Amino acid sequence: MCWRCRASTRAELTMTALKLAGMRAAYDDILADGLKRRHPVQQIIGTLLQVEIADKRARSIKYQMASAKLPTACGAGRLRLRRLAGP
Repeated sequence: MCWRCRASTRAELTMTALKLAGMRAAYDDILADGLKRRHPVQQIIGTLLQVEIADKRARSIKYQMASAKLPTACGAGRLRLRRLAGP
């Protein structure tokens, strides 16, 4: 096994242990693109961190939407709307 493969596997195992799912999912693509374009290591790490932040925000919104008490389609027909007193 080449040293890059071992390093990649070790990095992915560490991201899994730290529960960095977004970073782990994008790791191979971002690393390959960054190395191909000769980006500095700091820029590659920064991109990985931005991906993780975006993933955490998306998961948070998904959780909030799932736990929100929104009217369902079957219950929407039973809603009674009051007429607003207007001019």
